Parts: sequence; C-alpha cells; structure tokens
Amino acid sequence: MLTGPYTPLELEHPLWWCLIRPKSRKRQAMVAKYSSISTRKLSNALTLLTSDKSMVAMSDYGEFHKMVKRYIMTSVLGTNAQKQYRGHRDAMIKNIVENFHSIIKYDPHAAVNFREVFKNGLFGLALKEALGKDVETVYVEELGKEISKKEIFDVLIVDPLMGAIEVDWRDFFPYLRWVPNRSMEMKIQRMVTRRRAVMRALIMEQKKRIARGEDISCYLDFLLSENTLTEEQLMMLIWEVIIESSDTTLITTEWAMFELAKNPRCQDQLYREIQGACGLEKVEEEHLPQLPYLNAVFHETLRRHSPAPVVPLRYAHEDTQLGGYDIPAGTQIAINLYACNMNVKDWERPDEWMPERFLTSKFEISDSHKTMAFGAGKRACAGSLQAMLISCVAIGRLVQEFEWRVREEDEDDVDTVHLTTHKLHPLHAERERERERERERDHGEHTFIATDHPTGVVASVALGVVTVPFVLGKLREGQSRRLNPPPAVPGLPLIGNLHQLKEKKPHQTFANWAEIYGPIYTIKTGASNVVVLNSTDVAKEAMVTKYSSASSRKLSNALTLLTSNKSMVAMSDYGEFHKMVKRYIMTSVLGTNAQKQHRVHRDTMIDKIIQILHSVIKEDPHTAVNFREVFKNELFRLSLKEAIGKDVDSIYVEELGKEFSKKEMFEVLVVDPMMGAIDVDWRDFFPYLRWIPNQSLEMKIRRIVTRRMAVTRALIMEQKKRIAHGEEISCYLDHLLSENTLTEEQMITLIWEAIIEASDTTLITTEWAMYELTKNPECQLRLYSEIQEVCGSRQVMEEDLPQLPYLNAIFHETIRRHSPVPIVPPRYAHEDTQLGGYDISASTQIAINLYACNMNKKDWDRPEVWRPERFLNGKFESSDLLKTMAFGAGKRVCAGSLQAMLISCVSIGRLVQEFEWRPREGDADDVDTVQLTTHKLHPLHAYLTPRGKEMIFESCAYGYGLSLDFTMLKDFDYSGRKVCEMSWFIQIISSDSMLILLRIKNLSGHQHEPYLPCRTVPTRYRNDTTQASAWPGTYYAVSCQQISTRPHTTYAVSIFLTPRNQIRPDGNGRFVCSDPTAAAKSLDISYPDLTLYMPNRCPSG
Repeated sequence: MLTGPYTPLELEHPLWWCLIRPKSRKRQAMVAKYSSISTRKLSNALTLLTSDKSMVAMSDYGEFHKMVKRYIMTSVLGTNAQKQYRGHRDAMIKNIVENFHSIIKYDPHAAVNFREVFKNGLFGLALKEALGKDVETVYVEELGKEISKKEIFDVLIVDPLMGAIEVDWRDFFPYLRWVPNRSMEMKIQRMVTRRRAVMRALIMEQKKRIARGEDISCYLDFLLSENTLTEEQLMMLIWEVIIESSDTTLITTEWAMFELAKNPRCQDQLYREIQGACGLEKVEEEHLPQLPYLNAVFHETLRRHSPAPVVPLRYAHEDTQLGGYDIPAGTQIAINLYACNMNVKDWERPDEWMPERFLTSKFEISDSHKTMAFGAGKRACAGSLQAMLISCVAIGRLVQEFEWRVREEDEDDVDTVHLTTHKLHPLHAERERERERERERDHGEHTFIATDHPTGVVASVALGVVTVPFVLGKLREGQSRRLNPPPAVPGLPLIGNLHQLKEKKPHQTFANWAEIYGPIYTIKTGASNVVVLNSTDVAKEAMVTKYSSASSRKLSNALTLLTSNKSMVAMSDYGEFHKMVKRYIMTSVLGTNAQKQHRVHRDTMIDKIIQILHSVIKEDPHTAVNFREVFKNELFRLSLKEAIGKDVDSIYVEELGKEFSKKEMFEVLVVDPMMGAIDVDWRDFFPYLRWIPNQSLEMKIRRIVTRRMAVTRALIMEQKKRIAHGEEISCYLDHLLSENTLTEEQMITLIWEAIIEASDTTLITTEWAMYELTKNPECQLRLYSEIQEVCGSRQVMEEDLPQLPYLNAIFHETIRRHSPVPIVPPRYAHEDTQLGGYDISASTQIAINLYACNMNKKDWDRPEVWRPERFLNGKFESSDLLKTMAFGAGKRVCAGSLQAMLISCVSIGRLVQEFEWRPREGDADDVDTVQLTTHKLHPLHAYLTPRGKEMIFESCAYGYGLSLDFTMLKDFDYSGRKVCEMSWFIQIISSDSMLILLRIKNLSGHQHEPYLPCRTVPTRYRNDTTQASAWPGTYYAVSCQQISTRPHTTYAVSIFLTPRNQIRPDGNGRFVCSDPTAAAKSLDISYPDLTLYMPNRCPSG
C-alpha cells in the first residue's frame, strides 16, 4: 500500500487515486499532464443531471468543450462580457445592502439571515445574464401551473444540487449498472423533467420578448444567434450559467462573512483599509487592487472553505506518470483540494482562518492559483473572474455599511453539508455589539447543496471497510472446507453473484440454477451467504423439521422500516411477541370462528363485485372490463371493515392537512408500501457499509412510512370516536384496544397489516385464476358445468366448496403456477444445522424459492402449463394447501390462508356462474409480472357475457316436452367482425336418447351456418323430468358458437330432436347430421321454428 500524497484505492474496477499533496504535484495533474487525464468521470446522477456532459464544466476536453467555453466566455464570463454586465452586478449589491437596511430598520434586534438575502440577489443576477431579465413568476405549461421565484430557485438550483450528491452504489461497481436503483433513478429523472420544463418556459418568455423587438442582450441571445446547438444543449448551457452563478459565489461570500463576524479584529482591519482607500465613496470594482486585505480575506476563505473540496473526477485515458508513479490507463483520479489546502507542510496552522497569510503588496488575480479553488490549466473555472468581483465587492460593501457580529450561540457553527463544504446552517448575524439575546434560536433552513459529486472520497473511505470482511471471509474458507456445505454458484470476488441477477426476477434465475447445481445451493450477494432451497422436500425440512434452527426473519433495510422493525405477524421473529399477535389476529379476524363472524362482509363484497360488473357491461357491452380495478376496490372495502369495523370513502388526515379519498388511501396503505418493499438498497448486500447514506431511498421509504402511519392513525381515531359514541362494531381494532398490550406504533402496524394482506395476495391469485379461465374456455365450461350440477340456479356459496373439486383444483393450480409469494421472506440460521444433507453454518441466510418448488419437473408433469386436472382428487381438501406451500408450512404457515381460499374460490365460482369470459384480443399471452414479484404486470381486461335468464319458450311435440330458456342475444366485436353470441338453457322432458340440435338460419340471405349441437344441462323441470344424455366425451355447456351477423338481421332457430346414431363428429370440433329433418320425420316428430329479431328484440313464432 502506498502512502503519502498518492494513495491508490482499488474499488473492484477501476483503480481510484486520491491526490492530496503537495501543491506542485496537484498542479502537475491539472496542468503538466492535463492531456492524459482531461476526461471527466461522472456519477450516474451527474450523467443524468448534465444531460451526458452537455455543460462547459462537465464536458470532456474536445471540440464541443472548446466551442461552448468560447460561447460563455464571449457573452457572459470573459473580461469584455463582465464589463457589459457591470451594471447588473452593481445593482445587485446595491439591492442587497438596501434589503439589509430595511430588515434591521424593521427589527433592529433580530439576527439577519444572510444567506436568504444574498442568494435571492445572486439568483436575480444569474437570470439577467442568462435570459436578459429577472422574473418573479413564470407559467410552466408542461407542469400546468404558475411557479414563483422561490419555486424556480428550488427546481433549478436546490433540487439538482441535492441530486448531485446522491450516492449510487452502482458507481462503485460499473458492471452492476443493470441492477435497478429505482428510487434514485426516479428521483433524478423527476428533477431533470421539472428542470427541463421550467427552463423551456423561461426560454420561451425570452423568445417572445425578442419577437416583440425588445433589445435585451444576454447569453440566450448569443446562443440563438450561433445556431449550432440542439434544444437540449441550449437548455443545459443556459441552466449552467444560472446554477453556477448562484452557488459557488454564495458559498465563498457566506463563509467570508461568517469568519469576519466571528473575528472582529479582522473585520475592523478590513473596515479601516476600506476607509483609507475609499473614504466616503462606496466600494467598487475599481477599488479592489487597492484593497490587499480584502484580497487576503477572499483567498483565505477559498483555502479554508474550498467551495469544491474534491475536483470532479477524471480518468487517465492513457498510461502516464504522476509524482514519479506509474498511472495505468483507465484509472480514475480524484484531486482532493481540501487536503491540499489543509496540508501542514504547505500552510502554517491550516485549520485557522488567517487572511494575513495572503498579504502581498497589492491585489493579484494570480493568487487564486495558490489554493487552486478554481482549478488550473485548460480546465480552470470559466467563472473565476465574476466570482471574485462579486464576492470581493459584496464583502467590502457589507463591512463598509454594517458592523457584523455572529449570533452568540453560532460562534462555533462550522458544520457543513455532508460531502460538501456548504455551510450547514445559514449565517445569522447581529448589527449591534450589545443586544438582548434572542429568546428562541432560529435554526433557519437547512439547504443541502453542493457543487460537485465527490464520489471518489466516499468510495475511498468505504473501500477500506469493504476489504476487511472480504479478507476475513477468505481466512475462514479453510474452516468451511472441512464441513459439507451446499454447492456454490460461481461468482466474482466481493460482489459474489449479484451481476448474474440481470433478469430482475430472481425466482426464475434461482430455478434455472437449480437445474445445474441441484435443489440446494449457495450464492453470495455481496458480503452475505445465501442458501437457496428449490425443492418441496428441502423446503418442508426448513419450514417444519428444522424450524427451530431457522425461524428468524432477515429483512431488507426497506422492509425493516416498513414493518416498524418486525412489528407484524408475518414478519416478526418467532417468539412471545409473534405468538401473542398471531393469537390476536386469529381470534378476531382470520381464525375459523372469526371467519364465520365476517361471513356477511365477504358475501356482500362478492355480491357487490357481480353487481358492478353487470352495470359496467350493461352500460357498454362492447368494452373489455378491467377486472383488477373492480376486485381490488371491493377487497379494500372488506379489509377496512375487518380491521376498523367500517368502510370509509374519505378521511381527513390532520397530520398531512388534507382529506384523503378512498383511492388515495389505497395508494398510501397498499400500493406505495408494496412498491417500497421491492426497492433494492445496495447496503443490504454489504451490511457493514450501512453507515454510508442512501439518502434517496431512505427519504422515499420514510415518506411512505410517515404517510401510512398518519392515514392509519386517522382511521383508528375515527373508530375510537364511534366506540365513544356507543356504536357496537366488532372488529380487529376493538380486540387490540381491549387487550391493551401494544404500543401505539405496534397497534398501527398490526391494523395496517390486516388491511394490506387482505388487499393484495387474494387479488393476485384471483386475477391470475380468471386470466387462465378466460384464456382456456374448455376449463371455464367445465367449471360452469360443475357449478350448474351442484348449485343449479342458486348462487355459489362457501358451503358448496367441498362439492366443487374442479373449482378447488383451479385455485390450487393457480397458486402453484403463479405463486403469490415466489420467494419466502428470507430467514437466517441462528445455529449450525443441516438441510438436505448439507451443513448450514449459523448466520447463513436461507431463501426458499417456492416458484422453483412448484416448477420442478420431477414433482410436476409439464409444470409450465396451467392444468387444474392435476389437482383433481374427488373432493376438496384443505390439506391441498401443502402441495404448493403457497401459504408456507409449519408454525409460520400464513394466518390468512383460510380467508384467501374462501374469498378467491367463491369469487371465481360466482364470476364464472354469472358471466362467460373471453380475453381481449392480444392479451392471451400476457404473462409478464412486476419485477421481483408475481404480480400480473398488466391488469386483466376481459369481455363478459351475462348468463342470466330473460325469457322462456316452451313447445310440446307428441309428448316430448321441450323448454328453451333464452338467456342472451347481443352483438360484440370479435377479430374485427361483428358477431352475435346466443346462449340457451335446454330442458328435456321424457327425451330418452334424443340429442338437441340448433340450426341457425340467416333469413336475410347470408350464408347458412352448419348445424351445431346444444349440449344439455341437467336441471329439474317438474317431477317427471329426466336427464338428457350428453355426447360422449363432451362437457355440459350452455353456449352455441359465435355466429357472424349484422345488427337488426332476422334469424330462424330450428330445434330438432334427433337419434344419436344420426350424429357424428366432423373432426373439427363440430357435429354433422346428414339429414336432421329426415331423422326427425322418421320419428314422426314435428319441430317448431322460432324467429329471432336482432338485436334486443323478443323472439316470436
């Protein structure tokens, strides 16, 4: 390991170098060897924020960089351009001074918030230079609203600078960039979108002024006249002028005023110098060469409080040398200006702020190179002259006009925003030497901003921690080899197998590996060993036989926050708390007796779903129904009734200061937490690096938790009010309140658990089941026939389930093929144990891959096919749950399995009983899932045909009774054609072995359709009814084929009674009768003709 000014740190790939001292070697990197290391190395966040380096400061040195730097120097930051904008700078400083006078005149005893006043003045100047005019508001069409100047500042300055210091773990491991960091990406993309929208609106305003003939010279005018940039590049360059003019100068000036306010001796010396040089005149730019102490104050501030502590990273694009050391191509280089300017070998007492160290006979602009705060060489900061002019004149005028004293409690306030040197707390200064101490300390706003993204510094520190466990792991390998561990999937050092999880569906990747390495194997996810179980036998061993050795949950950072540190039944470790809260939820919500109590809520829910679907298709019979939308809404209502005793349509949440609708409650309580639960936090893979902030994810999850807690608390308060009013509502909350054993947070989390778990898993299973039935009409018809045989004309009820084996088979085949939870929430072994004959060491994580268990070709025939018949065993058995283990096994079996089965099975039965389901065209193969889950990616949309009765026609023919129950007659679109669906219930009285045929005859002259069989449905019709025989090998059905038609076309339906020996299948799924009329006549049986008028007209005849 090298030590001294050059410290190499290997971060897996590539190599990082931190250059810290001396100054001569630092200049060597930026000047002498510039051509070898001129290329910028940006973080993921900065790449997005800079539109892939479309800025002067961040672009690679080349033709584009030279062109845009020439533009900005010519029109804004060069010497001649600075003369042009002199009036704007003078006006800005004058306004700042006047604002301070007004503030202290209004309240002379109040400490002034320096940052607030100065940043507003700087922002106005930046807008004038970039766009020609300061603006107070602008209407942003893309955002649909007018935003104030403060909002413009937040969008253009604060938000991007906060985003720039976001740490993305993928910056440390470039080959893992395919792994999503969705919370950070969404946050940065939102910043970029809003910034782009505001910039476009500001530019359009200036273009309108130009079109009106207003003579306003600014940077935008110059860029438009050059006409060499894309719209994106134009916006980025305008934004760069605004943000860079508004930030670095503020940092330096605020720190300078803080140090002067804290050091009255230095302030007095500067004031005397100004009086001697300027007299009664105001300090102006022309006075600066005669103010050496002011020059010293400025440069000492740059040294002690470097605005950019680490220069934006570069990398060597060719082999080179620095300080006598060989630097290979591809090495990243971080130049640590903070360390250079705090080096005790170069600076005496560097931790002290001492302007005297810069005193020379006169002001020298070259003094800026002593600290290199503005860089050096060809990449020296283009705005250094403007920053010096504004900051020095502002410091001079402020000391000339006012005596500054730091607020007493702020004297030692030198904290900075992490990763930057931005002053954490704004400077609050007092005007008088003696004053009444403020009664309350005003902390002011905490604006977290930065000028650079010093990822290299974070990586440098982090890597030392990373390598220690890695080395220790190698030392332990000798011991592990003496055991019999599961086979390991080969991976890379440090990151293990993370780079192999590219598909974002780990359950499928694990299943593929099981075919190579066997049903049990080990993978490494960063620093953690994970044993993956992929077979039913080993999974049952872990969940039942060896349960005591692996009963503790291993939660991600996101889940730890979302579950209030395991304060849920499903996520708590097995122990006294788990047993207590599981008893509570079983007693009052999910147990057998509780399910009887809540039966009425379930029946009401399913009736409401059916009613809504009828209403939807009645209103527009040609539109596919969004099943998920209807089902999830009613499930949510049910969960609210069970949890808090009442469904609510809206709730006022005092903590959030607004009324929440039912839809918003669902988003806060169900959708947001579910999405947060699958967020990937890189620190989960490297637990010893949890001290490194992942601010974007933490803020996102904490916001989700805060909103969820607030809404749940509001719902609980409403129920408490009802209890206080004497309303008798038995629910989960009543039970928890009566037990009086929980903290408020535990109670809120348990109530939320009852809501989210009732609203999610059941929806997944039911939606997938209806999707498969919609896609497989044969299965749908078979289920319908089973329901008709068992239930007849009455509705499917929970009591019917044991007599509906095919419905049972559909439910269990669905949870096999589409496991609601593909991977059981991870556990870890808290003691050495064995699984599948392999030794499992304590602290090893265990992932049970139910998806692989249920897709194992050794246990299931053609597992990829959804085939309910594999579960047919003659009778519904609750123990079938164990075949798929979808609800777990052993002591941790899912508490809600009974309710999920009841709701899902009855819903599926009722939905098929009431409607015929057909897929929307193009959706038949829509099996995509949300990453990391088995949630159906796209909601199920289906065409529904009601099966309800409308009219009955009866006809008797020589003692044979025939009843035609006409149920539906309507048009719908099918593959671009207008088609009609006709359905009947046929009842035969004393029919012996006759088979009913329907002949559809188009009376408008179109081509006749072939004879189609109507397969009979056995029903009761008077006491002398006998059941007609079905065609061998067919299922009972109630629907004839789809018939091409046009609106208002007349049809004739002929009904024949024909001996079976006259009917034969044609091999294409239809039946042929050579002469049904003759066959009927041979039996001397007449038949009626019924004329149907299309559409929606009554049959006659």
